[in-house]
Amino acid sequence: MRLARRAPASADHRLLAYSWPSAYPLWPVAAAETAATGAQQYPHDTSGAPQLGGYRLVTMADTGDHPSPRYRRPYAVAGSLELLHGPVSGVVQLPAHLDWSGHAGYDLDAPGRIIDLYRAVLVEAASPQDLYAYLNAAVLRRLWAVLWLPTQLRRSWEQKFPVLAEISRITATA
Repeated sequence: MRLARRAPASADHRLLAYSWPSAYPLWPVAAAETAATGAQQYPHDTSGAPQLGGYRLVTMADTGDHPSPRYRRPYAVAGSLELLHGPVSGVVQLPAHLDWSGHAGYDLDAPGRIIDLYRAVLVEAASPQDLYAYLNAAVLRRLWAVLWLPTQLRRSWEQKFPVLAEISRITATA
């Protein structure tokens, strides 16, 4: 998608920006021609954000920590940490639905690769059975603080398992 274009010759030759209206932060706006007239494109926008030709200028910071309420990616969460009996050493080959990168072999004895495996499984698991097959409860507790995970996923797991929330709290204050 083009992010900017030149105004028509009849306009004032300023650069017009494509943006998303405040009510629909994930919906691209296609009617840039109306911006050349200077008409207020979104009169309901009271955010005070800068406007250019009737389009609200938006950055990623405008959404804050709150993802759009219209779509929340479903993440699999284990029923119990005690059900996580995955391997703790050796080489693990993940199926394509968990790791479609082409480098699905993970040496669990290599610190960086075990973190990569846990992140891939947590993010891409289609069901709790994927979690039970590839994750180990003791290893998950040990790695929890260093795993880079989407906020929604981390929140889901920490709400279900207070021990993981406590690990995050302790490491955040250290």
